Amino acid sequence: MTRSGTGPVHGSPSPLKAWVRTHKIPTALLSALVLILAIVIIVVVSSSSSGTTSASHPASAPQEAAVTKGAKWLTGPADKVLKAVNADLGRLSQAVRADNRDAATVAGTQLATDAKAALSGAMPPVDAKIYQSALKDLETAGTYTASGDSRKAAPLLNAGNIDMTKITAAVNAPAAANPPAAVNDPNGQ
Repeated sequence: MTRSGTGPVHGSPSPLKAWVRTHKIPTALLSALVLILAIVIIVVVSSSSSGTTSASHPASAPQEAAVTKGAKWLTGPADKVLKAVNADLGRLSQAVRADNRDAATVAGTQLATDAKAALSGAMPPVDAKIYQSALKDLETAGTYTASGDSRKAAPLLNAGNIDMTKITAAVNAPAAANPPAAVNDPNGQ
């Protein structure tokens, strides 16, 4: 049986495919947050390391760089494992949207491996339990996806994505900064 010019009628999409379709925005947001964080960190690090002076660039009063609570954690070993987990989620999403079960199996296996590696790495300075829960959910979802059980994977991917978004927001919260000290004008002006 066919619909007018659209090809054969298939059953409803797999739960994993349905999850990807309904969670495009959170997945894109998480990716965007990670990208924005990386850009901010690069700008902060590069601006704080450019301490050279010359006649055309006189030295100015030192300024504190704006940093987040987790800048040190994010620029350390967590950077590599979080990028890997994020890339795996993207590959899994792409494979599911393309209805490519083989690619989804590979992406699920890699997601499980990378999430497990992240679990054994450095914990964030805030909300470590939420981070661990998110990674466990993503690891289990990857394992389910790799074994072809997308019904069990979908809610775990959703929970893991939500928790990773919470962690990203908590770690990206600005650290308390000391305001600049008042400058006393020796001329009384």
